[in-house]
Amino acid sequence: MNPTVTPITIKLDRWEKQWERETTSAPTKRLVQAPNKKTLRLYEGLSKPQCAILIQMRTMRIGLRHFLFKIKAAETDRRSCDEGSQTPKHILMQCPRYIIPRTEL
Repeated sequence: MNPTVTPITIKLDRWEKQWERETTSAPTKRLVQAPNKKTLRLYEGLSKPQCAILIQMRTMRIGLRHFLFKIKAAETDRRSCDEGSQTPKHILMQCPRYIIPRTEL
């Protein structure tokens, strides 16, 4: 076996080829850089559901009010705390309702 061919390089090569073939993800491609080893390492050891959530949060295409409001599936983008638009950043870093869970992370 070629020493430069590892499971990570195989996955990365597949991911890069799929990324280039994709034609419907222009908005996502503007937000997220093409896959690389550093990006792939973010997902190592995570389950498929955990990977899906991480990808959705990084691309802001997740069922939070900010996204739902943008696609006209919610009446407002505001959070029930009324301190900002419900984005991943707001939930993970700013929302006063999640101060205690954040300290536990």
